Formats: sequence, structure tokens, C-alpha cells
Amino acid sequence: MTLDFSISSRSLPNWQNLKEESQEVSMSEEDLRAMNFKESSILTSNLSSSESLIPLSEIISDVVQLRTLGNLCESMVSTAFHLGQDFEALLTGVF
Repeated sequence: MTLDFSISSRSLPNWQNLKEESQEVSMSEEDLRAMNFKESSILTSNLSSSESLIPLSEIISDVVQLRTLGNLCESMVSTAFHLGQDFEALLTGVF
């Protein structure tokens, strides 16, 4: 399943644009939005197919929720990094 998803995702236009990043791609904002919408529809349908282990109810498609989740992840990474530094300082007696 993972291999099929990997192969199919590489055929999407955004993946092709990444591979050809040396070439300038001039698209209007509307064309870019349409392409992104099409790709997200394809990816969502792949993730929520009957063969997938991920139910459709567990796929986050709301942009605000995705942004909030991204901010939460960044905060957790930062907090973990600083806690690690503090614990290391406590262990070495530098604190």
C-alpha cells in the first residue's frame, strides 16, 4: 500500500514541479489553487479508500486546523529542545 501511494504521489504535478525546480513555472494564483485542490482531492481519496487503514473522519482537511496542528508541533519541538538543554545543565551542574 505504501509503495503504491509513493508511486502515485510522485506523478502529481507539484511533485513534478519539485523535480524541475530549476525551471521557472509561471502559473496564475487561480491555476495554482486549482492544481492544489485537485491534488488534495486525489490524495484524500487515496487515503480514504477502502484499502486504506485511515478512515475519512481522521483526515484533517480544514486549513485552520492544519495550521494550528503545525503550530502545536513546532511549539512541542521547541519545548522539548529547551527542556533537554535544562536537564543537561542540571546533570552537569551548570545551572
